[in-house]
Amino acid sequence: MRKVVVEGKLGVKIIETKEPICKEGQLKIKNAITLISPGTEIHYINLCTSNNTNLSLGYCASGYVTEIGKGVAEFSVGDRVVAMGWNYATHSEVICVPYKLCVKIPDNLSFENAVFANLNATALHAIDRANILMQDNILIIGSGLVGQLIAQSCKLITSDVTIMDYSLERLEAASYFGINTLHLTEKEFSLKGDYKKFTKIFLCFSGEISNKIFAEYIKTMNSFGNGVHRSSITIVGRFNSDIFFSVDMGNIDIKYAARCGEGYRNDDYAHGNTEIKVVPGEHTVTENLLRSIKTISDGKIKLKKLISGVYSFDHASEVYKLIADSKSSLGILFKYE
Repeated sequence: MRKVVVEGKLGVKIIETKEPICKEGQLKIKNAITLISPGTEIHYINLCTSNNTNLSLGYCASGYVTEIGKGVAEFSVGDRVVAMGWNYATHSEVICVPYKLCVKIPDNLSFENAVFANLNATALHAIDRANILMQDNILIIGSGLVGQLIAQSCKLITSDVTIMDYSLERLEAASYFGINTLHLTEKEFSLKGDYKKFTKIFLCFSGEISNKIFAEYIKTMNSFGNGVHRSSITIVGRFNSDIFFSVDMGNIDIKYAARCGEGYRNDDYAHGNTEIKVVPGEHTVTENLLRSIKTISDGKIKLKKLISGVYSFDHASEVYKLIADSKSSLGILFKYE
């Protein structure tokens, strides 16, 4: 079979390799569609080429179950499923994935739409971490896939949702879903108008920001909060920043939302070997996947403008070059014949 890897300084390649063995607690899946997560995958491609290390790419897949590992009772051969997980749900013709990182696809969903359940689970976990309520006024900085999905889910809770980015194309997609947009035209973060109004901010981008810019985020916030919780900044992206902490910040909480729920990257949980405790108000990765695919199936999350292109798996190397050169790509799908 074939899979997509980054081979150190040689970059992204399709290689021939042995088909994986379906182990206890796993499903073997013939991929139909895999989703590129541009921000995360480009980050790891750059890291691997810099350090001259190898990595299998991809972690969001959808396809047909072809084999059931020992100890798995919830699935059957022929089921249509979504699957997630680094080193599991890769851009490969065949994958083996722990069953608790998989959920069945409802009959009304295509593979193309269902595969977004994985990143939407990340968005739902971030929203849980931020304790979003209908009283909140929300600002999302960064309109990539996760930012867009957070914005849509927040819109189901409160009408006051704004997303901000440099990319007009991405902002047009958000506007299509009825989300307020702010276009950044300068390299420095700047908001004109009504300061002290946002109660929740999500930072959904990668790179590096100055402490001056972080201070600007805080200036836009109402430190009293929404009347139930203090205002907070929830970080979903990956970036470097210095923060000058002082009383001038007010009573602002700063949080990080890691991954897509409790149990992700916990192999014992993912294979069904152990149960885990979850912090009140949050969920396991399996629960988030189920919640996520239901919101997509129910039509509450719209994907029409979030798919930037569908490409044959055969052209993977060229597609990654296209993404690296683009500042406006959203969902890029690989299709497997």
